[in-house]
Amino acid sequence: MDKNNKFRSGLNKYIYLALAVYHIMILIPFIINRFLWKDVTSWYSYMLLAIDVLYLLPLVFNTYYSLEDGYLFVFQWPFTRLKIYYNDIFIIDNEFPKDAEKKYKKKYGFSKDIIVIGYYGEILDKKEKKVKKVKRYAAISPADYNAFMIRIGGKFSSAKKVAEKLEETLKINEEEHKKKKALVAKERKQKADENKPIDVVISSKKKTDFNSDTADTEKPENTTE
Repeated sequence: MDKNNKFRSGLNKYIYLALAVYHIMILIPFIINRFLWKDVTSWYSYMLLAIDVLYLLPLVFNTYYSLEDGYLFVFQWPFTRLKIYYNDIFIIDNEFPKDAEKKYKKKYGFSKDIIVIGYYGEILDKKEKKVKKVKRYAAISPADYNAFMIRIGGKFSSAKKVAEKLEETLKINEEEHKKKKALVAKERKQKADENKPIDVVISSKKKTDFNSDTADTEKPENTTE
């Protein structure tokens, strides 16, 4: 993983304040138990400490966004490992669109400065029993906001160019395929016409009919007495 393409989540000042209060809550029972009341138990402090070490600190300080070659990787402890392919991105903004569906809006980060990425994700349609693409939105909060926007903008532009070039190539290949298909069909038709037996129909007329047909059209010759 390129360190220059890895961005940790920014932290709001209220997050720092909440962490400070939380750690004070962990320390107080230990202090009270040692200096004041010997019978004060600190079992819940151990529980808070376990939550702090196993969940809270990794969640806050190990949420990051990595710009890989073909996709943006979003990691948030403990379950989120999201891949957003650049080819599937259709918008990069700083707020959610008003018409965005709530169930497809998610936030991964701890700063008020967000980058909203709209992309196409796949879901299974149970009624139609097939996979279809829907619009989804993910908000992230990189600490180095400007550098991230520059980097993802470059990745997005490059992916868009590649996608457009691929689409153009596919269109050209499709047109060539259609031409070849039409040419093969034409050659088959020509062969079929060449091999088709020729029906010869001979039409004959009776001499009397011929004479009667032509008699009216022939002019009488001028005779002189």
